[in-house]
Amino acid sequence: MEIKWSKDFSIKNIQLDKQHELIFEIAEIANDLALKIQDNDVQHKNDLKQILTKLFQYVKIHFKDEEKFMESIDFPLIEEHRKSHQILLKKTKELLEHSNDIVKMSFELSTLTKDWILDHFANEDLWIANFTKKALHLQEIHYNLEQYIKL
Repeated sequence: MEIKWSKDFSIKNIQLDKQHELIFEIAEIANDLALKIQDNDVQHKNDLKQILTKLFQYVKIHFKDEEKFMESIDFPLIEEHRKSHQILLKKTKELLEHSNDIVKMSFELSTLTKDWILDHFANEDLWIANFTKKALHLQEIHYNLEQYIKL
């Protein structure tokens, strides 16, 4: 299964969309590499650690930017979204810390990139775009969570 950026994932914020695109590219490289690993090949192990480190470092930057944006628009699901970010960072960090078994790490990385990216970008991040669109349409963004869900 390919992990490719699509305009369907856009949250209508140029900076964040570009960051999302790059995360998709890094995740695709990581996933491709993870699928190639058949044994404890040292070269693949080092390559996988490097791409995983790059992914971890970049998503930390991205999450800070995205959370600042959510704060600026008074996004009502910001705390839930932050928790989702924390879970991904924790899982990625755990993969880095327990990378002795390259086969297991590659499988877990493949699962993490596909499951998390498809779920987070295709669902959770689109709530931000939907909120912004509805807020602009209604010319008001100060609803409680229950009201927002009904919209």
